[in-house]
Amino acid sequence: MNIKRIIGLYGSKDKGKSRTLYLLGKLLIEKGAVILRSEGISEDFFNDDPIKENGTACDFKALFTLNGKTIGITTQGDNEDELNLNINFLSSTWDIVFSATRTSGKTKDVLIKFAKDNHAELLWVKKLYLNDSSLEVREIGNEKQAAELFLEI
Repeated sequence: MNIKRIIGLYGSKDKGKSRTLYLLGKLLIEKGAVILRSEGISEDFFNDDPIKENGTACDFKALFTLNGKTIGITTQGDNEDELNLNINFLSSTWDIVFSATRTSGKTKDVLIKFAKDNHAELLWVKKLYLNDSSLEVREIGNEKQAAELFLEI
């Protein structure tokens, strides 16, 4: 029996959590994943044309399937209401979930409760952020972290 896992990508506002999870979704598509259900995704959402440089342009909810696993990705985890909407979207049909969340407070509490309610392992991953870097350098960091998250699948 596989244990469900939730990975909370945490960090303060505007540090690239949504962008990193967008890049993870894009990587899933490149590896052959199929979108089962989504919100906020158009047919060409993951084509990066033009590049989605900020959080709001990258926000989405989706369930993917790849290699027999159902993977959920939800951005917009900066407050309790958004995170509850994400949880309602996911239902219980997933093997692993990646969710944006803040560094403390109610969003962490919501994710902890979601994990308990689903008998899931909860892992916290800190969003890497390079403060005084150019957009290009920050993007390299986002891509690296998305690739590392992909290894959790």
